Amino acid sequence: MLRKYLYVITPVILILIGLIVNISSPKKSFNFFKLDCSLFSRDGELLYKANPEAVFCAFANDGSVLISNPMTGLLSLIGPNDQTLWKSTEVAHHKIDFTPDQKNILIMSSEVISQKGLRLRSDCFSVRDLNNKKIHEWCASKNLKVLGDLGFDMTALWDIEGENNNQYFAENVKKEITHANSFYQITENSNTHPAFRAGNYIVHLFGESRALLILDKNLEKVLWHLDMSEFVIDHKLRDIDTHALQVTSRGTILAYFSDIIDKDTTASIYFNSLLNIKYPITRERYINKNLIMYSEHSRLIEFNPLNKEIIWQYQRHPLKSFLSTTFGWVYELSQNSFFFNDQATIYEINYNGDVLWSFTNPVINNSTGKPLKIIDIKAFKELDFLKARKMINP
Repeated sequence: MLRKYLYVITPVILILIGLIVNISSPKKSFNFFKLDCSLFSRDGELLYKANPEAVFCAFANDGSVLISNPMTGLLSLIGPNDQTLWKSTEVAHHKIDFTPDQKNILIMSSEVISQKGLRLRSDCFSVRDLNNKKIHEWCASKNLKVLGDLGFDMTALWDIEGENNNQYFAENVKKEITHANSFYQITENSNTHPAFRAGNYIVHLFGESRALLILDKNLEKVLWHLDMSEFVIDHKLRDIDTHALQVTSRGTILAYFSDIIDKDTTASIYFNSLLNIKYPITRERYINKNLIMYSEHSRLIEFNPLNKEIIWQYQRHPLKSFLSTTFGWVYELSQNSFFFNDQATIYEINYNGDVLWSFTNPVINNSTGKPLKIIDIKAFKELDFLKARKMINP
């Protein structure tokens, strides 16, 4: 009789134990991650490394990899067997990716235009098929009047004396009117504003305009816009630089505030010229040429796009211990956690700012002897790319 009861009770006990273990053990919000053009397991095992020439990479479920090098003008799709499917000469930068449905690719690319005898660099955002044929495209240079009507006067930049930042050596230009760094297809979210519907696109022109735009699904119309040159932080209006602006599942905007500048922190250009310190031109710097503003710190901020109200933010103390002014990326993960990089280290943090996981770039900068600064990151729950290449079990 006892044996009979054991046969019945034992499976039930094992199921209950399994449930208890499952509940008490927190689920991992990601299992793989991209660091520049390499793929790692969450435990830090190197699983794949793309062509060394690649700077930006995107990985497809079928085992293909999209690569670009904005310094040389390389853009190419490499097949599952490392064969070149197509190759193009253009400056694709910051954000290249496959659409969430994997049917098309998103390309943020550079273009050179001529105005008033000047060669100027600007940016385009395009949706292309898997053969690199453009389906939709929106270029800042072709929408200057639209941008001007929205309050973003790009033509004012043409008359600035001297040079401003142009980061791509593949182009022989000395000025740029945009310096785009964000291009994301909006996915399902709880924002009821029509512009935030899934399928539209959020783009950030950055540069001197700091124009944040939402474009329609055909990249034809500006549905919504926001000036991201200033932001109230800690009850004080500050100049800001931002990267990786995207719409979250909550319908808010998550952004990497890479450079937060106190407007009161100023000094004369003359003093800095004695120290041979050079700064990029900004609107304030060329309007009031005797003032220079200094970088203070970085933060991750989630805000209401309709009123710029800060909903959540991550910062460190002291504040200047978090200062990552270039190539800062942040992503929303499941279970209220975030994935971001700071210099040469990637972190996963929760809403309370607790560090759940971290990984430092194993590649060493030969010039400094320190870990190399990270250019691009992304986290994955599953990664069919590796399955397609038979690098992990299906």
